Amino acid sequence: MIASELDSERPFIFELPNIFTSEECSQWISRIQARGTEAATINTRSGTEIDSQIRNNRRVIFDDVHWANILYERVKEKVPHEIHGMTLSGINERLRLLRVSTRPAFCTAFRRSLRAG
Repeated sequence: MIASELDSERPFIFELPNIFTSEECSQWISRIQARGTEAATINTRSGTEIDSQIRNNRRVIFDDVHWANILYERVKEKVPHEIHGMTLSGINERLRLLRVSTRPAFCTAFRRSLRAG
């Protein structure tokens, strides 16, 4: 997907409170702390880079099909089934969990859809 194909009048991000129970939140926090976070990179034409002017947070990435499926079941009726010409079919199993600073900097990131193999 390229930026010119997006409808900037429609949301890119949805906030869905209370998707996790308190116990699940604690489990995720423990899992993140055990793995550790790293500076979140951005993708450039020459590869990945750290650019704190665009993204100044830390993240951890988990490939977790099980949790992606759980999340999909919990949110599928709460988000649009079609957005920006794409049809909802699941949640990417590459879960990116961000630890955001008090003054986060984000540039809109356009991710490709993932066709699970």
